[in-house]
Amino acid sequence: MAITDKPTALWVESDLQELVDGQVRENPRLEFKRELALASTGEKNEAERDAMGIANAGGGHIVYGLDEGRLDDDGSVVAVRLMPLQDGGLYEQLNNVLDSRGDPKLAFDLHAISCADGGMYLVLEIFGHRRPHMSSDGRYQLRRNLLVRRMTEAEVADAYRDRLIRDRAIGSALLGVEPREPADPDPIDEGCRRAHRGLKPGELAMYVAEGGDRRGPGWMSVILGPSPLQADLLDPTVVQAQDLQGLSIAERWNSEAPLAHFWLRPSLGGFHAALPPRDDVAPAYLIHLWPDGLMEFGTTLEPALRYENEDENRRIATRAVANYAHDYALLFLAVLRHVGYNGEVKGQITFDNVQGHRLGVSRQRDFRDIHPIAEPTVEGPVLSGSMPDIESQVPLWVRHTLQRLFLAGGVPTGPYFLGADGRPLAD
Repeated sequence: MAITDKPTALWVESDLQELVDGQVRENPRLEFKRELALASTGEKNEAERDAMGIANAGGGHIVYGLDEGRLDDDGSVVAVRLMPLQDGGLYEQLNNVLDSRGDPKLAFDLHAISCADGGMYLVLEIFGHRRPHMSSDGRYQLRRNLLVRRMTEAEVADAYRDRLIRDRAIGSALLGVEPREPADPDPIDEGCRRAHRGLKPGELAMYVAEGGDRRGPGWMSVILGPSPLQADLLDPTVVQAQDLQGLSIAERWNSEAPLAHFWLRPSLGGFHAALPPRDDVAPAYLIHLWPDGLMEFGTTLEPALRYENEDENRRIATRAVANYAHDYALLFLAVLRHVGYNGEVKGQITFDNVQGHRLGVSRQRDFRDIHPIAEPTVEGPVLSGSMPDIESQVPLWVRHTLQRLFLAGGVPTGPYFLGADGRPLAD
């Protein structure tokens, strides 16, 4: 799965190598740093300045341990080689530097990635919804045209005005939100109306505040549960979150287990988790298990590293969504087995807010007639059957859903990477 098709928390060394192999360019939301030194006050100030510059530009990523160079043809700054950091203490040092500076405090997540030959890489994921941030020296920094400079007085004033507008929009969106009323009957005893099937108004406001497309992101939901739904089947006072975390999926399509980077939190509303694991930014990935057995995995349909052109972000990574749909369906079936449920099951995969999206397909595939999806919603067929036989139906169910998605996206031949039995074909 490509680096842009997974959350930052799931990145590994091979993903960073993908940035090098693809000669990915730096941009205002992405910066490469060969080294990280934090011994002196000046070095700490530089790290703060770089982070504040990206935050005030709307957020993004800084990758430490990735050397950059310039292309001969146009001079673009691109990733050229991996240069793992050797000081394991840098993770805590950088976290402490950024967590103790700035006004308001910087919103960020710091991810350490191990190197196979020793050392590590650090990926700083910066969120910009609290901007503008004043650095500890009393200045406001801004990353523009790959350089960090001091903001002008007018830019600072505009940034504060924009923050006031964002705060008002988020506050208004969080008040009086009503449950989504689906246009058609839901496949699981009308329980699906509780599912996200896209960002809720407050989350959409936070997403836009982070520099996201005002049209909102496309969204895939994998929804599954017993039919009919069973009261207190997943009662959080009886079922233990750690037991659900440890469920294994033998036939998964992704290399990592579905809950490898989620941490399920119990509440009266069931079990839920999100990535990023914060409540002040919109979820890019989420999972919710309700007490009556309704379960949903949801994810935005946009790359983790956004392009400046918003239309370039409106692409669906078809292999990735197939893998996610398959593995989370199997996870939900494993949850039902864990609690001893042996009855009927229904499920559905849906793609919402996908009007204008194009299919992300292999560069080796030449689809001359491909066009943007015209429909706002593409729904897959309903999965229906009894435990435990239904598990064998999941691969074909995923394939049939992807066939509908490919047809909507102008490729009537369907998902080329899935065989007639629904399982992935060898590359």
